[in-house]
Amino acid sequence: ALLNDIVWAAIMFPAVAIALHLGRNSIVDFLIVWSGSAAVAALMGCLQAKLLPRPLEAVTWWRQHKDLIPGLTGDFATTSGLNKATSYVVAAIAGLTATASLRGANILLGPVNVIFQGITPVALPEAARLRSQSASILQRSMIALSVSLSATAVACGLGILALPESLGRTLLHDTWEPARRVVFVLALALAVSAANTGAIIGLRALGEANRLFRTRLIASSLIMVSVVIGAALGGAVGAAAGNAIGTVPATVLWWRQFKLALKRYWPTTTDQTRDDLSQVMLPEAEVG
Repeated sequence: ALLNDIVWAAIMFPAVAIALHLGRNSIVDFLIVWSGSAAVAALMGCLQAKLLPRPLEAVTWWRQHKDLIPGLTGDFATTSGLNKATSYVVAAIAGLTATASLRGANILLGPVNVIFQGITPVALPEAARLRSQSASILQRSMIALSVSLSATAVACGLGILALPESLGRTLLHDTWEPARRVVFVLALALAVSAANTGAIIGLRALGEANRLFRTRLIASSLIMVSVVIGAALGGAVGAAAGNAIGTVPATVLWWRQFKLALKRYWPTTTDQTRDDLSQVMLPEAEVG
């Protein structure tokens, strides 16, 4: 996969440079470069995997997984809708300046967002593999994933605060100052949100699509209400703080639902899971 992405980048970036040199800088030109280089990478992927696409098999796949489609579709639609609705709500309540501040902070936190978006394709197959072992192993792995992602978000926020002002202005120009005021609060919100990533991936690995969708609806409602109140009270900083505050009960809810899903998947081993977790912690306590 890494080699495939390297090939894609090795074709795309020189092609972008050539397009700019020739004065072809329209959106259509960049889309052609992006999709063309992606097509080459896709062909290379077929050679790497020694497989050819079989589009008609999608019908068979759909039939085999039709019980998961409604829940996963609803989960995706709710997540996308929340992101868009948050921007509109903040703009309507706190103004376009507050929205620009949040957008600028999101750009600064771009590396973290890339990591978060890329972790699911990697972590989900691993979680599905751990599912066949035991509830305790899956639970511990998902907790470790969430903790590491949360720590990454906080570290990135601190790193952005330490950026020289000259570099910040080069990146965001006039948006740097308002974005800098809100970026650490937004990083904290991202860290709290990352704390539920393990539970969400765990639910997907267990095939709990409907539970995932129901939980997403409730969690999104909590976050939206909190963002609205925060934006009304404190503008951009208040909206970011409201996001973080609203995500706290949402995270508790996610982990509660994951625990219930574990009990459903391993109805006779939940007590053993608790014992396994205790045994893992006991040696560290005895050393002290």
